[in-house]
Amino acid sequence: MRQLQTATLSDQNITSDLLVSTYTADADRAILIRIVLDAVAGTGDYSAYLTLQQAGAGSAYKSHVCTVTAAAAVTAIMFPSILLPVNNTDIVKVYVKGLAGDTTTPDIITRIYELDYVRPTTAGAKLDIAATGEVGLNFDNIKAATGATTLTNITVPTTTAVTNTVAANLTQILGTALTQTGAQIAAAFKQFFDIATPTGTVNLIPAVTTVGNVTGAVGSVTGNVGGSVASVAGAVGSVTGAVGSVTGAVGSVTGAVGSVTAGVTLANDAITSAKFDESTAFPIKSADTGTTQIARVGADADTLETLSDQIDTIVVGVAPSAATIADAVWDEATSGHSTAGTTGKALATVAAAGIGATSTTITVNDGTNPLDGVEVWVTTDSGGSNVVASGVTNTSGQVIFMLDPGTYYCWKQLSGLNFTNPETLVVV
Repeated sequence: MRQLQTATLSDQNITSDLLVSTYTADADRAILIRIVLDAVAGTGDYSAYLTLQQAGAGSAYKSHVCTVTAAAAVTAIMFPSILLPVNNTDIVKVYVKGLAGDTTTPDIITRIYELDYVRPTTAGAKLDIAATGEVGLNFDNIKAATGATTLTNITVPTTTAVTNTVAANLTQILGTALTQTGAQIAAAFKQFFDIATPTGTVNLIPAVTTVGNVTGAVGSVTGNVGGSVASVAGAVGSVTGAVGSVTGAVGSVTGAVGSVTAGVTLANDAITSAKFDESTAFPIKSADTGTTQIARVGADADTLETLSDQIDTIVVGVAPSAATIADAVWDEATSGHSTAGTTGKALATVAAAGIGATSTTITVNDGTNPLDGVEVWVTTDSGGSNVVASGVTNTSGQVIFMLDPGTYYCWKQLSGLNFTNPETLVVV
């Protein structure tokens, strides 16, 4: 017998039926249930019963009710169950009920056991016992957790038949007839294996010191060619590794050459006009040797041709006149001069305050306190199109404009406040 499940409850109210454990079967089993109650009130009858739902659904079938009478001063009781067969996915629930005094103190432990027996891995399998007492073994089920199991004192009977034919020659191994003669095959094996200490395998051919001639095409070389190749009559598809050196001439390279470390020496007139456009680019002169660098495109995308054209536009030795410089300075827009402390900034500030003859102070408040930072501007029209002065109030709520006598329109703006715009302003 082995234990399947334990459920523990403390300080329970069992004055009415209380569910103390639920068991869901995970296989066909025969189970027993034991319920123990501790710290009960005693002096009366205690009951327990089971319900079963087949396959976990449908009606809950109630078992007989088991009753135990606890005499006075008896505070610990137990309910044993009968043997209950269950099928896989059946649900069994266990209930207990106590007395009126069992409201908070009882402790309940419910344990579910299985009647242990030998269970075959394959449903319906049986143990084969001979008439003389020997037990037959299924060798497919003899296995160890980490490795092979050695059997001793086992007599293996004589094999009388072989179901599958063991391949005994190359024809059977390859599945096709060979056209080569035995002598040709023997010579090929001797050529491949005729060394004192072979290092090659079917998947790895050891280093080849010299290759006489390759008349066909070489698909690709992924490693390095360490020895020498006398000649290659066919095409070399690709070389992934490094080529140590090429003594002779390389006819042509169709693909790209990643890098050349030692440099490339060109014969005279090796680069023709068909490959180098001398009509629009500057030819390389014989003096362009050693560390001389040839610029192609600068940081601002200027080519040598562009730089040459720009140099041609520079007039050497002719300086601008004083009048030209003065015109350029005084014609400069004041909006481009905003750095504090500069003359341009000062002129821009004076222009913004107006250029009239009369100093006019405008004060802005909220009815009681002066308002700082209010944008104020003055126009000559009520539509606000022709601005003649503008500024911002100081901490006293004031801004000063220089205006000529006349009638103007004053506008004010500050975030969070609403002003009556425009207000008529008369300067005398």
